[in-house]
Amino acid sequence: MRRDRRITLLCYDPRRPLRYLEVRGTVAEMTEAGATGHLDALASKYAGRPVRYFGDAIPTSFAQTETPVLCRIRPAHVVALDAKGPTRRDEEERTRTTGPIAAEELPAPASHLDLLTRPICGVFTTLGHDGQPRSTVVWVDLDHECALVNTALQPGS
Repeated sequence: MRRDRRITLLCYDPRRPLRYLEVRGTVAEMTEAGATGHLDALASKYAGRPVRYFGDAIPTSFAQTETPVLCRIRPAHVVALDAKGPTRRDEEERTRTTGPIAAEELPAPASHLDLLTRPICGVFTTLGHDGQPRSTVVWVDLDHECALVNTALQPGS
């Protein structure tokens, strides 16, 4: 992400897989500061009670080998879909937001904000050094006009 800041984040409702939110944008900030605290807050949100990410959500030993990195994603293109199921295209209910997103606008339609704020996993995709896409399942969060994703620092970066 330091080499190529373009990303795609796909958040979907596991109970309704034809309802999703796709956010394409750029990494506005990558920081280790506050990343572990953010993981603790997300793990607590997903568990429904206060927990620590390292020790409660995953084994404590991972804290020795993984360095959390908090990524703030500035959306450039958002697509929201809500299809009722396998139907003809003209019967689908679609909500689309396309094109550049103004800084003062929310990154997603209000109808799909829950996909960034409730306990749902997303798929985070970046381009690797070899130019091939790299996808990771992540927890997502929302911070004003940016989506928040927590990932791990890769060795040698």
